Amino acid sequence: MPAKQTFQSIRVRGPAQFDQAIRVEGHDWPPVQIVDYVTIANLQAEIDAKQDLLTFVPLHQANNLSDVASASSARSNLGLGSAATKNAAAAGTAGAVLNADDATTTNARTPTAHNHAASDINSGTLAAARLPNPAAAALGGVNSKAAVAHQFLTAIGTDGSVSQAQPAAGDVSGLAASATTDTTNAANISSGTLPVARGGTGDTGTAWTAYTPTITPGSGSFTTVSASGRYKQIGKTVFLRVTVTITTNGTAGTQVDVSLPVANENAEFQVMNGVEVATTGSALSGIILKTSSTLRIRRYDNAYLGGNGAVLVMEGSYEAA
Repeated sequence: MPAKQTFQSIRVRGPAQFDQAIRVEGHDWPPVQIVDYVTIANLQAEIDAKQDLLTFVPLHQANNLSDVASASSARSNLGLGSAATKNAAAAGTAGAVLNADDATTTNARTPTAHNHAASDINSGTLAAARLPNPAAAALGGVNSKAAVAHQFLTAIGTDGSVSQAQPAAGDVSGLAASATTDTTNAANISSGTLPVARGGTGDTGTAWTAYTPTITPGSGSFTTVSASGRYKQIGKTVFLRVTVTITTNGTAGTQVDVSLPVANENAEFQVMNGVEVATTGSALSGIILKTSSTLRIRRYDNAYLGGNGAVLVMEGSYEAA
């Protein structure tokens, strides 16, 4: 048990009434009734008893904490670090605590060289000089490039420069070969079919079409007659060749009517020419009637040219309906 606090004896001449607490050696005691000489030391026994109950001796305010059993333990219990025992000193002094107004703590101080992780930079604008140049496998700063009509970016240099150019035909996927050919030059058109609407024939080089015309005399009848024909239609134009063979004429006369493979335009008459190639060699004239798809054949002088063994050949073109 540590030593108890003791009090000097004082006398108070009485009788007297202390209405307020008596403060003795830093401790307040409740008001007491003094009826005669009182020796304050008589309170010592009571104080000793209280201290025995406390099991420790209270600190005395007059001692300014000098009566603390262990100063280092007290600092530790208060959470104070080693700076609590240091004096303020100039910057650079080992173990010193800086003054609040030390020049080394102001904003005016020039910072020493140091590095920051990129993740620490979360505001402001990073200077271009701090950006790395791009590489094939690394990101980096890139210069801006004003847009130019009909050009696209072609490269980003390792110095951050950007190149642009107009695309070549080979850069465009799915582009037909004709896109790079001057189609205004007919020599460059080597395939396909030019439609009639574009000034072509619409023909793909196919052969003429065979057909069997119907043969009718202007009067009477043939005993034996046959015919064959071939034609090719391009747009509204029909190219025609017909051969009529009169083996036995019979009573046929006046003219020979031949059916057409394609209906004709009937606004006006159309004319074709021919030759008899087996007997007389006479010239033939043909008229395509307006009212029917019929080619009417006569000799050049409008006479009938039929006869046994005659072969009539007509060739020409006409406008289709």
